[in-house]
Amino acid sequence: MSVVRTFACAAAMLSFAAESSAEVQRMCAVPPPKFPLMDQNRVGARDLAALLPGQSMVFVRRWATGTFNRLRREFHTDGTLVSLCETAPTPDGPWKPCAQTRSGARSNNAAITGNREIGVWMLQGSYFCIKYANIGSALGCFALHRQAGQYYATSVNNYVSCIEGDVTFERGISQ
Repeated sequence: MSVVRTFACAAAMLSFAAESSAEVQRMCAVPPPKFPLMDQNRVGARDLAALLPGQSMVFVRRWATGTFNRLRREFHTDGTLVSLCETAPTPDGPWKPCAQTRSGARSNNAAITGNREIGVWMLQGSYFCIKYANIGSALGCFALHRQAGQYYATSVNNYVSCIEGDVTFERGISQ
């Protein structure tokens, strides 16, 4: 009897995880890469260490609601991460701060008021990893591919995120 209960409990947990992951994937549309993603164009550990600290990763995603979000991940040199969100009716704006930040599957669909979330970032080999603080999350790790000045981020540990897709980098961070 306890084996049946254990199996039923595990099945329920897997079902919840699958529903939550699907929900997060529906939150934004991830654009396909504009170039082939290969080991040869994956940014290595040394280049990541030079690229990320003090920089901001910026990307625009179409949301399931039909609006667009411009998302900014600021990689501070001390290892802190600041995530900022702006929303607009078109991919070109006009931009205004998001009303809330939602975590989706990362923490049972928790939400915080405002357009700002904090966390930490770190390098693990040739990957960059992030973990948010306020809305809680698992550690998400990503590979970054580069070709002809274009970048594309992919999850390497099944962390469902809108970070996946084309990204750009801007020098500096907001204050």
